[in-house]
Amino acid sequence: MSAQEKPHLSAEEYLAIERQAKEKSEFVDGEIFLMAGAPKEHNTMPRSQAPRL
Repeated sequence: MSAQEKPHLSAEEYLAIERQAKEKSEFVDGEIFLMAGAPKEHNTMPRSQAPRL
């Protein structure tokens, strides 16, 4: 059994795909890896906490 080669993308190809993607991904050495997401509530910082940064 032979291993299937993974396609390697250029940075331009990746960016074209990423602009249209619903999920975000990472680009490493020509490969795309799906990033884990978080719910909107997790990503929203209360305005009262922003000045502390």
